[in-house]
Amino acid sequence: MLLVENWMSPKVIAVDADDSMLDVAKLLKEHNVRRLVVLEKGKLAGIVTDRDLKRASPSDATALEAHELLYLIANIKVREIMTRNRSRFHTIIQ
Repeated sequence: MLLVENWMSPKVIAVDADDSMLDVAKLLKEHNVRRLVVLEKGKLAGIVTDRDLKRASPSDATALEAHELLYLIANIKVREIMTRNRSRFHTIIQ
């Protein structure tokens, strides 16, 4: 029998809605995960995924220089790119 507890992470990794896209990218890589819980004032606000980051990232064909890209990514806030549809995951996380 497949149980959720056999697949889930024992420790939930959360970020704040005001954290930067750069911070999220580092956490995803550091913990080798694809999704992070997003909190606003300590309460569940949504999730942010590796796909959200890819969608918000500049195209590979961009004319921006490396320092401009880094500045852009460091200034995009999680609240701008996260998924807020709580009905899809709210009961799972509670």
